[in-house]
Amino acid sequence: MKTVKKILNIIYDILFGLLIIIAGFIILTSFNVIKGYHFYVVMSGSMEPKIHTGSVVTVQEETNYNIGDVITAKMPETPSETYSHRVVNKETLDGQVAYTTKGDANDSTDPDVVYQYNVVGKVLFSIPVIGYVMNFAKQPAGFILMIVVPTIIIVSSEINNIKTYIKEMWEKRKLNSKNKKDEVKA
Repeated sequence: MKTVKKILNIIYDILFGLLIIIAGFIILTSFNVIKGYHFYVVMSGSMEPKIHTGSVVTVQEETNYNIGDVITAKMPETPSETYSHRVVNKETLDGQVAYTTKGDANDSTDPDVVYQYNVVGKVLFSIPVIGYVMNFAKQPAGFILMIVVPTIIIVSSEINNIKTYIKEMWEKRKLNSKNKKDEVKA
C-alpha cells in the first residue's frame, strides 16, 4: 500500500510541476509579462536547424541589431503576427534603419526589408518542442486536458488532504478532551 501511495505522490508531483510549467509558458507566450522580453512559438521550419518548428523563442528588445543576429519582426501585412529570421544586410533607407532578413533554411532573402520600428527584438535562445504543447494547450480540448483536468485532480487531492487533516485534528481534540476529563475524575 505504501508503494502505491508513493507512486501516486510521484504522479501528483509530476502533474503539479507540468501544470505550473505549462501555465507559465502560456502566460509568457500570451502576455508581455517580463519588460523587455517576449516569447513566441515558432510555426515554420525557415530557421532549421538552429530553431526548430514547435520551439519557443525568447526575444530581448535591443536598440541595435547586426548582421548575423536572429531577430523577431512583425509581419508587414499583419503586425499581430511575427517571424524570426537572420539579419543578412543592414542599411539606411529613407532615413530609417532597415534590415534584410533570411531564414537559414530558405534559399533567398525575404521579399520585404524590416524597418527598425517593426523589430520586436533579438532571439536569445529557443526551447524545442514546447511550442507544440503551448499551441495544443491554447486550444479548447488542449486547455481542458492540460490545464483543467490536472487542476481538478490537484484541487481534489488537496481537498482530501484538508479533510484528512481536519479529521485528525478533530480526533486529537476529542482525545485530548477525553484525557482532560479522565484527569479531572482521578
